Amino acid sequence: MNTSAGYYQAPRQPRVPLDEVLIKLHPEGFHQEFEADGINVGAGGLSMRASVLPEVGSMLRCQLDNPADGAAIEMIGRVVWAHESGPHVGEFGIRFTHLSDRDQTHIEALIQRWGRATTQAPLVQLQLDGVGSPIVAEVQSETEDGLCVEQALPFLAIGRSVLNESSGRRGHLEAIELKMDESTPKLVLSIGYELDGASQALAGGDSDRDTLPDEAPLKIQVRESGGEGRTHDAPRIVRYDREAEAAATVSLRDRLGA
Repeated sequence: MNTSAGYYQAPRQPRVPLDEVLIKLHPEGFHQEFEADGINVGAGGLSMRASVLPEVGSMLRCQLDNPADGAAIEMIGRVVWAHESGPHVGEFGIRFTHLSDRDQTHIEALIQRWGRATTQAPLVQLQLDGVGSPIVAEVQSETEDGLCVEQALPFLAIGRSVLNESSGRRGHLEAIELKMDESTPKLVLSIGYELDGASQALAGGDSDRDTLPDEAPLKIQVRESGGEGRTHDAPRIVRYDREAEAAATVSLRDRLGA
């Protein structure tokens, strides 16, 4: 609270980013709907960006798909600000004037979920018997009965360069698996070697050999025609003759009657 300035500024309400969320807008008094890209949403309003900028003071009915579960959320609000120029041109915001209990619950749950996801997990140090230095990990959950922690291993990032000091060959980390040998966990690292020019040529030759047929193809001998040009029959054009078809139909009927 800033008492020296003579005013109190309320804390800003949390806003949930709406990356790649499409919003359907129905302006009041218009039958046509248009679309906007979501920017963020909070308990009291929604910010978005569109090629069609509504007027400040106009009413909008909005619908978006909940990023959490895909359920539709409908809101009615009044446009309270809009940027007609500048770096944020096309952006505008509405303040909710009507929300059903169901939709309000969905928005509040979305805000709480986003808040938990962005909150930094507390750290804990674990000292394992037989290990010289403690392990620093993030607490995922903790109860009176136990503790669950998580530790990032950035040095095992997929694609990281690896040197086999025994052979001197270099490669990249392609896959990581964890398997248990009785009570002992083991990391299984899959490494793809970098191929030099000779190795690439050898690998290419093997792949080419795999595509060859088992038996050599038969050789077909073509005898020259002594220079005589080949003649082609002129295309035959078939036209539909309705009178001929009718005469043939009558003749066939006469024969069947006989």
